[in-house]
Amino acid sequence: MVAVSCLCIALLWCGSVQAEKRWDGTKWIEERPAVLGTPRGDIATIRALLEAERVKEAVIKVEGFLARHAHSPLCEEAMNLAGCAKIAQGHYWDAYEWFERQIEEFPNGPLLSRALDREYQIGEAFLQGRKRRVMRVLKLSAEGEGVEILDKITEHSPASFLARKALLRIAKYHFDEGEFDESVRRYDEFVEQYPH
Repeated sequence: MVAVSCLCIALLWCGSVQAEKRWDGTKWIEERPAVLGTPRGDIATIRALLEAERVKEAVIKVEGFLARHAHSPLCEEAMNLAGCAKIAQGHYWDAYEWFERQIEEFPNGPLLSRALDREYQIGEAFLQGRKRRVMRVLKLSAEGEGVEILDKITEHSPASFLARKALLRIAKYHFDEGEFDESVRRYDEFVEQYPH
């Protein structure tokens, strides 16, 4: 009876550390399951917190992750997840700062386009009248910040479709506001940068 119990426990333990397979684009690679305290394990915890909509906890975990695993390539994903968590909280400016940090530290990272897309959404929200929280109490107009965010996108990735879209959106914003000289200047800038 004891031998059977030990065998069952051993089988359960072996099953819990069984390798997973991941496709790397050319072949399947065996990977150990993520273990808490490792970069993969901690990032899995952050993802789970976001899926459970526990966004405050997720941001706290990201800060701890960045302190513990400062040299891990998963720091890019951690920063991106923190930005997404801040958007979920409605703290758009804080989210923008996380995405900018990600872009600054990983300028050619695999999650660059995702960060730029989120920044575009934040800039668009500000242009449509979303307020920026200041000192947790005041809510101020952030249309100027929206234009700045869209300008930054064109700096980060000037050849991208998103940069063209951002520049056109800035020109349209100035046109809608009756700022025709600035609108014409932005449309001219668009034609100069993207003649085709």
